[in-house]
Amino acid sequence: MSDPDLKKMTPEAIRQMVDELKAENESLRRTLEAQEVVHDENNTPQKIVFSASGMLQRKKGEDRLARIEWMLDPDHGTSAATGENVTPEYGDLSALNTRRIILDSVGRVVLKNIVEDFLHLLGTSAAVYESNGDYALGLFSSRWCRFMDTASWRLCNTKDEREALACGKWLCHESCLGASKICMESGAPVDIPCAGGIRLYAAPIYSNGKIVGTMNMGYGDPPRDKVSLEKLSGEYGVTIAELLENAASYEHRPHFIIEIAKQRLLAATQLIGEIVDRKQTEDALEHSYDLMRYIIEHANSAVAVHDRDLKYIYVSQRYLDRYKVKETDVIGKHHYDVFPDLPRKWRDVHQKALAGEVSRAERDSYPREDGTLDWTRWECRPWYEADGSIGGIIVYTEIITERVAAEEALRESEAKMRDAQALARMGRWELDLITNRLDWSDGIYELFEVSRDKFGASYEAFLSFVHPDDRGLLDKTYRSSLEKKTPYEIEHRLLMPDGRIKWVNEIGRTEYDETGQPIRSVGTVQNITESKQAELEREKLQEQLNQAQKMESVGRLAGGVAHDFNNMLTIINGYAEMMADILPPSDPLYDSVKEIYDAGKRSEIIVRKLMAFARKQAISPVSMNLNDSVSSMLKMLQGLIGENIDLLWKPENNIWLVKMDYSQVDQILANLAVNARDAIAGIGKTTIETQNVEFDDEYCETHAGFVPGQFVMLAVSDSGCGMDKHVLANLFEPFFTTKEVGQGTGLGLPTVYGIVKQNHGFINVYSEPEKGTTVRIYLPRLLEAPESADREKAPEVLSKGRGETILVLEDEATVLDITRMMLEKLGYIVLAANTPNNAIALAEAHDGKIDLLITDVVMPEMNGREFSDKLNVLYPDIKSLFMSGYTADVIARHGILEEGLHFIEKPFSIDALAAKVRGVLDS
Repeated sequence: MSDPDLKKMTPEAIRQMVDELKAENESLRRTLEAQEVVHDENNTPQKIVFSASGMLQRKKGEDRLARIEWMLDPDHGTSAATGENVTPEYGDLSALNTRRIILDSVGRVVLKNIVEDFLHLLGTSAAVYESNGDYALGLFSSRWCRFMDTASWRLCNTKDEREALACGKWLCHESCLGASKICMESGAPVDIPCAGGIRLYAAPIYSNGKIVGTMNMGYGDPPRDKVSLEKLSGEYGVTIAELLENAASYEHRPHFIIEIAKQRLLAATQLIGEIVDRKQTEDALEHSYDLMRYIIEHANSAVAVHDRDLKYIYVSQRYLDRYKVKETDVIGKHHYDVFPDLPRKWRDVHQKALAGEVSRAERDSYPREDGTLDWTRWECRPWYEADGSIGGIIVYTEIITERVAAEEALRESEAKMRDAQALARMGRWELDLITNRLDWSDGIYELFEVSRDKFGASYEAFLSFVHPDDRGLLDKTYRSSLEKKTPYEIEHRLLMPDGRIKWVNEIGRTEYDETGQPIRSVGTVQNITESKQAELEREKLQEQLNQAQKMESVGRLAGGVAHDFNNMLTIINGYAEMMADILPPSDPLYDSVKEIYDAGKRSEIIVRKLMAFARKQAISPVSMNLNDSVSSMLKMLQGLIGENIDLLWKPENNIWLVKMDYSQVDQILANLAVNARDAIAGIGKTTIETQNVEFDDEYCETHAGFVPGQFVMLAVSDSGCGMDKHVLANLFEPFFTTKEVGQGTGLGLPTVYGIVKQNHGFINVYSEPEKGTTVRIYLPRLLEAPESADREKAPEVLSKGRGETILVLEDEATVLDITRMMLEKLGYIVLAANTPNNAIALAEAHDGKIDLLITDVVMPEMNGREFSDKLNVLYPDIKSLFMSGYTADVIARHGILEEGLHFIEKPFSIDALAAKVRGVLDS
């Protein structure tokens, strides 16, 4: 019989069980008294023979009875007052938890209830750790544990919990954490002495086969012997009298109570692991839903989902944009109420889908209200509930108007070409198969560019004009038509005497005698060189277009990734910067925090380059020293061109300033470096130079493309294969490239050309075959006073607040926290909200003046510009500062990048935030 769970039994059941055990023990006692007495031959009693099994059974019964009586005693066990579970004077260490897998998955209240299940039995202490050693929960019940923990904490001589945890003098913490580490390393429960004189039992918490944390408990009687007390007195800095007083307050627990507590602790670890499993599964499902929504929102089709009553339950953004409706106007509404004039055919399609049928159209017309005609590709299909019943319908719609127009244009072009071919003069030929005599019309002689007196007039002579690579196929096609007695048509090339190629379309048929023998072949030959070249050019352009579309897709992906990184970097850099400011340089963590901050700043540069690649960055021209900008790129450029190419850097001293966006300089250098690399086969060198130059009117009159004035020249030269005049003439044409398919898009130099023109400069390219290439870019000299010539320079003194009140609106909670902390550190009063509705409520409840609104641009309820306009009703004089980690094109769609509006890009440092806020407030 196992130990019963007394908490789940009624008082009557417990009393009945006790009475049964007492009766069983009394029966065993009488049985033992009645055992056999052994006599000798004189009938003298010698010994009493007892039953071993009976004694063992009685012993077990007495043990069970003792356990139950101990737990039923009002002064013992679960019903005894074990002391309060209190928060120590140093606070709740779970507030420092950065891992938070257990803490967030289970929750502090549930975690506390689970731990108290076995802690009530022992009345000592218990703790739960994350896998990285962070506290998830710490409870103290016994005076002894609280006294020893507090005493060892005071040895750290600090009120800062982080410093105390890191100093190594917090004896109880070090002992408890040590047991947890041993447990995680071994993967099994451990039972070790505690520094506080009792023992620690720790067990791992598993989730999905991995250790996510540990749980441990203290147990056993505090020491009362002189040697142990003197040792603890010296280590903890307390008196023996204090130790004895606190030890005496603890009630001894029998061994079986401790074993029950250990079993419950093991059960608790399993329960917590299962809760973590479930929470992580829920998070994964939520992520899957978000991913699916992301995929739908970025698909080419507009998507609408209806229930069985044809009420909207979901619409994609593309659907809202296409039909010019708002989500609030359609969700929950009947489809026919939203579009009452819907054609009858759609109602029939919907009913078929509700009956389980899938309908689709690859090309369907849709008249617009303005009289224009849209072409669509659509599909309507049912969706199913978990039980297999139809839950509603899904409609996918893709606008293909442009594609249809292109197809119609292509068909029209082909029809015109066929008409032109029918009306064109064609050369006619006739081959006498008996004599092998070949007759040509004048048109063929003109096409072949040969005179009659120089033509051998035979089939073999004709084949000599055909391109060597096409002769075999043409001969095989003709002879096959003879055998099968069928006409043939073939396109092939002619090789002219000067090496030119002509494409011709040849059609032929053969006549036969009564016996089936071929006697004569006739046919036509038409010059299709121009149409063939146009076809080849279309194929080439289509390949280039496909490649460009792939690059554009990568660019969009890069822009989305950059936004997510900007939000994360705002958090990482913000906390690292503030920690570096708080920690003294002598602190062991200072260098590590600085490394985190430095890595975050380097990551900002990487994200800017990613956004530059996507051509979605916000362009911010600033005055710059071009030498500094090029120098910062040299390491990346060397990695780009490879170790087999030497990179030489020749800057001019005292270079003039120019005004340009840093990311555009990066784009120019990267494109030119890649071109130089591709032009060099094997070992070579690339040289980058800068120089101050000035051109007068006389020089520009004799040098086409040059402009009078003062310029900073940026030159990139290579020792590669060079280019001929034909390539140079088409160098800046979009999609023109000399590289193989997949090796280049033909957009590199056009991009460079566009950037230079955007900044009012010009380009000169010099190249000869086998003599390399030099690209010289001339950027206008900046004559007005520069606002800043340092790319990364930060203000020496932070622009502090003067007690102004700032309302911060940011839907990302962690970004909101770090922004609030930065502003409070700068001396501002901060009202922080994570939704527009909460922000309005804070503003209405605030008695004083609100000087500035700092708001994110893109948010779920309304965008930052809309909220700013709404807040102006309450505070007409409030100023606004917009922030975002999205790319420039997304921000522009929300009306932020307009002249006169204040904007700060994520991630931002406290220095940048201080300067921007102060500037806006003082403007």
